[in-house]
Amino acid sequence: MRESPSTPAQTFTLATMFLLMVPGCSSESDDEPDPDPVPVVIQDIDYVKRKYYRLADPESLTVHQAEMLPVHTFELFLDDKNALNDIAEGARETFAFMNATTGSQTDTTGVYRGFFHRLDVNEDYQIILATGEITLESPLSVDQALAMFYIEADGDTVGDLTQVNENSAEVYELQILAPPQRELYDDAKGFAPARAFEMKNVYFLQAQNIIPESLELVIRRRGTVAGEQELDIQNDPTNPANIAEYVRILGLDYRGVNTPEPDLRVEPEFIDFEEGTLTFPNITPFAPDSSTVNVIVPPYQVTTGRTSEPGPKLLQYNSILYTQEPIDFPGQDLYQIEARYTMPTPP
Repeated sequence: MRESPSTPAQTFTLATMFLLMVPGCSSESDDEPDPDPVPVVIQDIDYVKRKYYRLADPESLTVHQAEMLPVHTFELFLDDKNALNDIAEGARETFAFMNATTGSQTDTTGVYRGFFHRLDVNEDYQIILATGEITLESPLSVDQALAMFYIEADGDTVGDLTQVNENSAEVYELQILAPPQRELYDDAKGFAPARAFEMKNVYFLQAQNIIPESLELVIRRRGTVAGEQELDIQNDPTNPANIAEYVRILGLDYRGVNTPEPDLRVEPEFIDFEEGTLTFPNITPFAPDSSTVNVIVPPYQVTTGRTSEPGPKLLQYNSILYTQEPIDFPGQDLYQIEARYTMPTPP
């Protein structure tokens, strides 16, 4: 929600957070905003994990989206790995397949066995049926699993809620959406295609209810050799067309407020000011060629650093973000998001 200009505001800085947490401490910024606040810094490896999904490979959804909506009936199920609440939650033994159409209960790979209970839409998760985008209310833990049942627009059913097991007990047969993280990245388990289901282009800016006009955001590349400074402008001695600010290269700034020329301010469609999240238009922002899919704005409207696009190309990729298990991320950061903003002063 946009606050009125007369609404008192507080500057959000790391120093302010510390002072507010220590009893008896106060900050001079209680009276006047800090003219040069310390920015909130988010590393490229710290996208919001295991919360944002699509019900199929985004590449295939994009191909078919013009023909039909992905689904018209959808149900989501969770194995929370808590046996103590299975009865209360109505959990049922479940076979969650990498391919629910062809999978069999006797498969040794590409199937996850657990006890899943049904989640409530608009309470536990949101889904946009037109795009197949799923947002969980809370991220999954690394050992939890998510699976789904749905009916495609052409009438084909994916999953079965009326099956029985070898002992004639009722079971679910579902399509896996997110197996436990370790199994997802273990090639021997057969879930590698499911890695594409998770959206890895959303970052939390460490606060909610950000005042829109206060936001200032830059993206910097970490120095790759000793003594090299972190830079917010990409340099390319061989091609001047690639010399640009990273916030422009990655598609976050593609127009001005009163002019079609970029103005180094992130376009408001990429920020959820209430939730405090930044969504990049390319679903693999720091390795642009890893995907042809854009969200929020179409590829013809904005360039995001891909080699096939007319705008400046991103020269240094951090592909590990989209190919490896997050436990491999520490020390692998290459870019960082720096944000300054204010929030309404609590009453």
